[in-house]
Amino acid sequence: MRYKILFVCSGNSKYFDVSPFIKRQADSLIRIGNQVDIFRIEEGGILGYLKHILLLYKKINNESSQYDIIHAHYTLSGWVAFFAAMNKTKVLTYMGTDAYGLVNNSVKDYFVSFLLIIQGFAIQYLYEELIFKSKNLLKNIFLKKNVNIIPNGVNLQEFRPIQKEECRIKLGIESNKRILLFVGDVKSKRKNFKLLKDSLKFLKTDCKVLSPYPVKPELMPLYYNASDVLVFTSLKEGSPNVIKEAMACNLPIVTTIAGDVQWIIGETEGCFISSFDHKDLSIKIESALHFSNLIGKTKGRERIIDLGLNSESIAKRLVTVYKRALK
Repeated sequence: MRYKILFVCSGNSKYFDVSPFIKRQADSLIRIGNQVDIFRIEEGGILGYLKHILLLYKKINNESSQYDIIHAHYTLSGWVAFFAAMNKTKVLTYMGTDAYGLVNNSVKDYFVSFLLIIQGFAIQYLYEELIFKSKNLLKNIFLKKNVNIIPNGVNLQEFRPIQKEECRIKLGIESNKRILLFVGDVKSKRKNFKLLKDSLKFLKTDCKVLSPYPVKPELMPLYYNASDVLVFTSLKEGSPNVIKEAMACNLPIVTTIAGDVQWIIGETEGCFISSFDHKDLSIKIESALHFSNLIGKTKGRERIIDLGLNSESIAKRLVTVYKRALK
C-alpha cells in the first residue's frame, strides 16, 4: 500500500525552509513509493499559527489533494493540523521540547516549559497515532496505547565514510590540526556548549573546535569526515540525529547521556559516555582522540545498520503507523 501524505511543520526558521531531518524523512518515504507534500507554517507566534489553520484547511480540501494521512511534526503544528483537518486521519510526532519543555534558567523558561508540556498533554487525545523519538519522552505522556517509538533514520548513502584529507580540502580546514566537531547552536542552553568550552583547558592535546551551525545540510557529511571526534554535550534530547549521522560516518564520539544515546552507541569502540563534569569530559575526549589517532574509524555504521536506523527501514515503520491509523 502506498500513501499520499501531507507533512505539517514549522517553516519559520531563519536558517532552513524545512528542518533538515523532516525533509530527509519525507525523502525516505518518497523513495519507498509514497507521495509526500510539505505544508510549512511560515509565521511564528499565536497569530501566525492561527492564520495557517485556514490556509491548511483550503489545501487539504482542494479537490486535487485527497491526502490519506496528515502527519504533523511538533505539537504546535499539531494544533494547526487538528483544527484544519478534523475529518482526516492524523499522525503526530513529538520533537522533544514539546514533551519535556525547555532547559530552565529563567522565570520565562519555566513559564514557556509549563505551556509546552500542558499543551503536549492535551493534544495526545486528538490524534489516531503518536510518534516519539525515544522512550525517555514517554514519562510526560498519559495515553500510551497509540504511542510508537520511532527515531529519525539516517540516509546511509548521504552519511558515509569519506577520506579525511579530501573533506578538509573541500572545507578549507588545516590538515595538521586535531579537530573536535560540535554540531548545534553554541548559544543554546540545551546544547550546553559551555561544558565543552570549560573542558578545553584540561586537554593535553592541542585541538581546534569546529562549530559550523548553521550549515547547509549537504555539507554535514564533509564536516563529520573532516573531524577527529564529535563532542555532544546536550542536557536534554529525544533521539539526537547528529549521533546517528556521526556513527554512519564511523566518527569517534564523546557524548553526555541525553535521550537515547546510550542505546544508539551501545558498546561501539571509540564512542565514550561522559558525565556533565568538564574534567571527565576532557578525559573522554583524550581517549577518543587516542582512538582516532591509533585506529581512526569506529564501527558505528555497522551499529546503525544492526539497529535498523537506516532511513528506508524507518520509513517502512512509519508506513506501518499510517496503516494502523487508517484502520
